[in-house]
Amino acid sequence: RRAFVAWQQKDLAKYFHRGIISMCHHVMFFCVDLFQHINEDPSIAQASSVGLFGRVVDDEELFEMAKERFANSPVMTNSYKESARRLYRILYGTKRYLNQTIESYVGYQVTEDTYGASREYFNRLLYSCTDLTPALGAHMVCSESSSLLNLIIFIVLQKATGEINANVYSDFARLLTTSSEVESADVPAAMERLAFYIYKDMKPEEFKSMKTEEALQWLETSSTTAGKKYREFLVKHGHRCLREFDIRSLTWRTDPKTLVKLLQNLVGSVKSDRPEKKQESFKEIISEVKAPLSFKTRLLLRIILPLSRKAVQNRECSKSK
Repeated sequence: RRAFVAWQQKDLAKYFHRGIISMCHHVMFFCVDLFQHINEDPSIAQASSVGLFGRVVDDEELFEMAKERFANSPVMTNSYKESARRLYRILYGTKRYLNQTIESYVGYQVTEDTYGASREYFNRLLYSCTDLTPALGAHMVCSESSSLLNLIIFIVLQKATGEINANVYSDFARLLTTSSEVESADVPAAMERLAFYIYKDMKPEEFKSMKTEEALQWLETSSTTAGKKYREFLVKHGHRCLREFDIRSLTWRTDPKTLVKLLQNLVGSVKSDRPEKKQESFKEIISEVKAPLSFKTRLLLRIILPLSRKAVQNRECSKSK
């Protein structure tokens, strides 16, 4: 439990939870606890903030609080064997761990026993929540792998440039631009392609004027290309929805009306098919970096970048499967 809810090496606080907490249908964490190593190397703390928040956190008060809180914390050093084991797990063991977790859920379902009262059934559902612990663990491992590899890339660019500036951000974004192989990145493009096929098979004004139920029935029963593409979309992306982390949100497969409403708003604005983006070679991508990279640094990026892309795919897969 501690591995998934707390980052700090100290004892847990007595008066409030630290780490990841859930409250009022939201997941929150204390930012100060993310920078427990700030006294060792402030630049790494800044790079970590980019990996966590997508930008440098310009909050001196936050960092001062972190320095004060962890001023007397012992420096945690791992043995060479432990460091090598952790590095191997991050680089090569994540996918295997993810696949093992996915296989463990094959055929899983909550027991559908007959209960005498709703409270008994509710208690059974509460006990079943712990069944999701391995899935959460796999997601945390995949997220750790992705964040660490992204952190390495950012530090490489920062060291090559000598500071964190606009060029570092630009290079970092260019290197980490996702492709259609990442499921969450493919959803918007797939929706646009679906809207385009609807546009080809029906006048946008007619589709927009239809009631949601009528549009849904047409998409579910139509033998047109749009109907086929809609059903293919639900097979691939039906488990997703808006506000996915809100447990009250229903997936598109469960409540397709929400998807149809999105399509009714989108159709007509997409009048050409959006081809899938071709994967560029990593050598070409690295050659476009503005930072003055040495031969060794370029070689390191050519090793780390494919692993980083795969780590992003694993992270997204851990949320979807």
